[in-house]
Amino acid sequence: MLFTVLGPVATTVRGHTHLLPRSQRRAVLGYLLLNANRVVSQEAVVAALWADTPPPSARNQIHAGVSVVRAHLGSLGHRNALVRSQAGYQLSVEPDELDLLMFEDCLRRARSIAAGGQPATAAGLFRAGLELWSGPALGGAAAAYVASARTHFDEQRLGAIQDLLAQE
Repeated sequence: MLFTVLGPVATTVRGHTHLLPRSQRRAVLGYLLLNANRVVSQEAVVAALWADTPPPSARNQIHAGVSVVRAHLGSLGHRNALVRSQAGYQLSVEPDELDLLMFEDCLRRARSIAAGGQPATAAGLFRAGLELWSGPALGGAAAAYVASARTHFDEQRLGAIQDLLAQE
């Protein structure tokens, strides 16, 4: 299974990409993926989706959204990946299951190798990281956090391109 946020918020299993049907549900999944392997409170999810203007039904919408995400993951064979506790929600993923984690790992390794004087190897890792992108970050997600997160990831992408060019 591969989760993507460096393009459309989606889940790919055995070559088939699966999208949640509503942009807000994709935003819930995207936010949980941006915080993968960490507990996020319901209040944090509400703030991420609506900033300072949550609707009166925000908590119910979050609960419903998380339920849909959990059912979606279960239908794809990723049962028990999303858990709720007293503190909030946690989506557990392996490092090779999320494009963002793989991208960050490629950049970290490439920069270390570049500092060690191996430009060709570093360039290959920068290219591998950049190839993980498939469109605007968090594509198809609609929430308050999306624009600032997308800007942050675009800056990381631009930095990776500049670092790649410096190695060639």
